[in-house]
Amino acid sequence: MYGTYYELNKENILKRISPLEIFRRYVTDFRPNVTIISPFGEKNPSFWTIVRQDGSIYFKDYGSRSVSGDCFDLVMYLHNENFPNALARINRDFCLNLGAGSQNVTDNKSHVIMMEREKPVAEPSLQIHLQYTLRGWTNEDSWYWLRSGCNLGLVSEAGIKSAGKLYVAGKAFPTHKFAYIWHTHGPHVKFYQPFASKKYKWRSSTNNDWLQNESRLPEKGSQLILQSSLKDSLCVESWTGIPGIAPNSETAPFPASKLDDFEKRFDEIFILFDTDTSGVEASAELSSQRGYKQIILPKMDDDRIKDPSSFCWYGETRTLIKSLNAHGVILRSRQDLGNQARE
Repeated sequence: MYGTYYELNKENILKRISPLEIFRRYVTDFRPNVTIISPFGEKNPSFWTIVRQDGSIYFKDYGSRSVSGDCFDLVMYLHNENFPNALARINRDFCLNLGAGSQNVTDNKSHVIMMEREKPVAEPSLQIHLQYTLRGWTNEDSWYWLRSGCNLGLVSEAGIKSAGKLYVAGKAFPTHKFAYIWHTHGPHVKFYQPFASKKYKWRSSTNNDWLQNESRLPEKGSQLILQSSLKDSLCVESWTGIPGIAPNSETAPFPASKLDDFEKRFDEIFILFDTDTSGVEASAELSSQRGYKQIILPKMDDDRIKDPSSFCWYGETRTLIKSLNAHGVILRSRQDLGNQARE
């Protein structure tokens, strides 16, 4: 098995994400072929885009700056930076992991350098820059997810597996005994090791349009809960039977087009973010924009308890369930929960 380094340049970025995704990431309320408020600070609608048949998008701003160009020009103008730095920003914001250690940024928009290194990989991800091997599921793995309040059947359905080794840009990545991969479809792979330091806790080959747990959502449903992480979604679903959805990361927004779709499919949508200041503020903002119901879990004396799975981890499962019930979440019956536990 051979790994490949992909240099950070325009062509390799566009092989992984589309111009539309870049415009949506950097332009608030982006709508193609419609004049909207300029992202450059103009008060009046002056920003216009056109989408061509090949998928490319070009913009023209008729405000005081009078600038135009493609998605890369947009990032350059917005952040007042040169082309290599704009590429580096996109690479970082979308977690593309292009370039060896996010280096080798080139001004040549058509030049690609590939370096090959042999390494053993049992089951590679579809994005070559992130590869992994799997190991067998252990009793310790079961202990971790059960203590986090998650039903093991749901963990399996979500595509979570025990990770053996991880390779990032062809280099071995430090892996803890508790390490997990979810790779549900296509190029989207996420690596998580909960007890590692912040530097080594996460790696992914996903972008902000990818939502965790989306593939498990029903076509129609009565309730849906927007949450901060896949683990929290599985925790709450284990106790309530209500599916949850989470963004690519805690700081990533929910794409407006996805929320529009969910509103058509679900009768009622809740927001359940962390109890820290940033989580409460983000929940309030989204609730104000969309009219979704907020679920604010009680603030605990232990600062480590701030999300559903941590309530379970530190012995506050009853507090969690009581709070969910108080906010109108339809809880599963005791019999249903007992049947699920036996399964």
